[in-house]
Amino acid sequence: MHYAYFQALGQLTGQETAILGYIDPLVAVLISYFFFNETMTGSQILGALLIFGFTLWNEL
Repeated sequence: MHYAYFQALGQLTGQETAILGYIDPLVAVLISYFFFNETMTGSQILGALLIFGFTLWNEL
């Protein structure tokens, strides 16, 4: 999966690459929550909200 991720980065714009860089840790936390039943701490929830908010702000 890492190989495919880094191969795709070469074909994306700088802005798309930056957005993926922001969303990547968020996806990891959400996968651990939904698939591995790990609990999310308050700081992880706050971080997720900040990532979503600033990514949306950047796109607008």
